[in-house]
Amino acid sequence: MNFTPTPAKAGLDNTKLDALRKDMQAYIDDEKLASLVTVIWRNGELAMMDAYGVLDLETKVPTQFDSIFRIYSMTKPITGVALMTLYEQGKFQLDDAIADYLPEFKNTEVFVEKKDDGTFVTEPPKTPITVRQLMTHTAGFSYGWRGHPVDKMYGKAGINSYSGTVAGNTEKLAQIPLVYHPGESWQYSVAVDVQARLIEVLSGMGYRDYLMQAVLTPLGMVDTDFFVPEEKRHRFATNYGPGESAVGMSALAMRGEPFGKANIERVDHPGHGSIYDTNPSYHMGGGGLVSTAPDYLTFATMLAGKGEVNGTRILKTETVELMSRNHIADSLIPIDLEGMKMPETGFGLDLSVRMTDEVEYWPGVTGEFGWSGAASTHFFVAPEHNLVGILLTQMLPAYTYLIELEFKKFIYAALT
Repeated sequence: MNFTPTPAKAGLDNTKLDALRKDMQAYIDDEKLASLVTVIWRNGELAMMDAYGVLDLETKVPTQFDSIFRIYSMTKPITGVALMTLYEQGKFQLDDAIADYLPEFKNTEVFVEKKDDGTFVTEPPKTPITVRQLMTHTAGFSYGWRGHPVDKMYGKAGINSYSGTVAGNTEKLAQIPLVYHPGESWQYSVAVDVQARLIEVLSGMGYRDYLMQAVLTPLGMVDTDFFVPEEKRHRFATNYGPGESAVGMSALAMRGEPFGKANIERVDHPGHGSIYDTNPSYHMGGGGLVSTAPDYLTFATMLAGKGEVNGTRILKTETVELMSRNHIADSLIPIDLEGMKMPETGFGLDLSVRMTDEVEYWPGVTGEFGWSGAASTHFFVAPEHNLVGILLTQMLPAYTYLIELEFKKFIYAALT
């Protein structure tokens, strides 16, 4: 793929893209972020690939286009694509019960209440968990950090730790009650980690091995993996979070209020005990990958190309269309992500789906799909405009700032 930007050929106004560049640079100048890469692709042309800042505020190694970032939940669409390659092979149907393939879930119950003596009252699910519900976060699972009694069980079982195996973690999860009856709510969850186990059972291979064979290697995503080997570590960005004196930045950003030089601190330091220094035993389907701007652009443009990019077809056109349309009930829209409602947003198969055009404070267009990562990364595909946007940085948690929304607002303003 050619990485020489041609904004005019892509149908974007370079003057307005300069306004985007100025906004992104301000995050670096104000020390709110250390590193940042922005990518815009449209109509088969690269309109922007810009790198800002440094990989680490102390070493000051400049950010490059091929710098490596933790993409956390932007892993989810990649896992979903891998699973759908097995769908195309006839290995399952979307409304199959997951217990048909993962028998450990045959007796999983639903939480009703916690009694005074600490015991749980549970009941059988009204309907079995289906693969479709796994892929739409309507299966009944949680994520382990919300304070619900079931979340505390996740913590005790180590569901979100990087230890164990895909199979072992799924078996532990099956022993914990669901938070709600399948299909009755939308709750962001470990459901994509269960998809990783489903891939193993259906393919007869380890999840990472199948991901490499079915998606990453065919697409040439050579820097996308679950760890960063030592020879690539010089390209790996440090992950940051708000320092002690910076608590409240997210609330200020949400209100649109200014705040001065940010106090950010390392939360994961490559080569200094980072969980990404070595290949983990547990390859997390919902959030384990690292990647680069070129790698993820290839993946995103494959989705924009309805399953094909650079002459390589990963999925059929109809399969990508199936993934990128809404699958949840109207009553569950807009989806609520950790207490933040995402206006006019439904959910497809491991992808958010925009239901209507832009609202004032949440940029987007009908049919747009994509997802974000916990360290403030984001990608989207807008089929109507043949448009892809990717933003990579390392600030944990997501929405510490509103940079994702600013990024999209500037892009849509630049369309000609």
